Amino acid sequence: MNTNLNDSGIFTPCGDELALLLNQPEISGAFIRNILKERGMLVSSLDKAILNEHLILSFLSPSELDALLNEIKSKEETLKLRTTIHEVTTADVSLSAIVPRQSDIKFNESCKDPHGNYIIEGNPSFKKINDETYLLDYSLIRNHITANWIKSHPKFTGRIELKKKLGSNKLVIEGYHSSQETKDINSIFKTLLKRHFTNQNVIKEDSERSLTFGDFTNAERLSFFMKFTKSFPLENFSFSKVTDLDFKVDDKLVPSEELRIAWMKDQISKSKISGKSLQESFLLKERDCWNYIKVWKFEMKFDISTLDFNGDFNLILEFDGYARQFANSAKFQMSIDKINTRRFKGSTQKLQRTLLEKLNSLATTFAENILNGDHTPAKA
Repeated sequence: MNTNLNDSGIFTPCGDELALLLNQPEISGAFIRNILKERGMLVSSLDKAILNEHLILSFLSPSELDALLNEIKSKEETLKLRTTIHEVTTADVSLSAIVPRQSDIKFNESCKDPHGNYIIEGNPSFKKINDETYLLDYSLIRNHITANWIKSHPKFTGRIELKKKLGSNKLVIEGYHSSQETKDINSIFKTLLKRHFTNQNVIKEDSERSLTFGDFTNAERLSFFMKFTKSFPLENFSFSKVTDLDFKVDDKLVPSEELRIAWMKDQISKSKISGKSLQESFLLKERDCWNYIKVWKFEMKFDISTLDFNGDFNLILEFDGYARQFANSAKFQMSIDKINTRRFKGSTQKLQRTLLEKLNSLATTFAENILNGDHTPAKA
């Protein structure tokens, strides 16, 4: 959902409409009290019935409404990133020479919903960021006829980025999606781009490359995840803790009875564990266990501190859909869950994209190093 009021078209609610918003279960009394505290109003109670009155009898500022809408943001609205790489036929070709025109791709015609469940806004086309990057931004409005005003016509955004350095034989396509609709649109559009580039002899046939679950051994996959818990060359970031882990014991391998994981093989088909510092658990501390567990989702908390703001965020690394079919073809994606910031005045979604771009570059490096034989132990 696009909650930036500059372009969302959302009105500022008051009266009964505001009461409906404040009574959403995702909004806690503590959250409302913090809004009042920012206004200079100190209220000791956490009772929403008491706290809501102070806001209902006044008007919300745009930033307050933005904060409330972000608080009720659902999991499907979390921005996610997937990367696909193609090998080009000529390394010296510039990106500007191969970027398709709007008439070549016919985005709206190809990606529209025949059932009218969503409408794509405008006529998206690629725009130049620099000589090595072009992007196509789009937004859609879902028609949810049974929901209240808060959720009846949510807006979702998506993005496709093309990246190629002059002299490089790699054409990188990055797709940002949130809802299922934007995920499907990105998939359709990537197929269109592949067909276009193949027909123009820009990329080699069958050169498409995405990071999948089956690219790693069990130990390599966990080593890939754990590398994010080490110190790495990104300014302003610091790892805090591993909070969630989705895994199963490999049913094709028999762990030694001496390993503390041995009892799980016949008793647990798959598991999700949550904790305050899972990097200290035996599953992650004892590397002898790594060969025997298949981890497909790994969630961490990071702290971020800059001159302008500080806060924290959850980074989710996963092979999407693996838990449903246990397919080795499950593709890697990363996302950032709710960002908690202090003193931040900009767009939360832009901040998400910036963080994802930096971390995705790091993920590419980590994966390439591991697949090329770098098994340096990753310490929490």
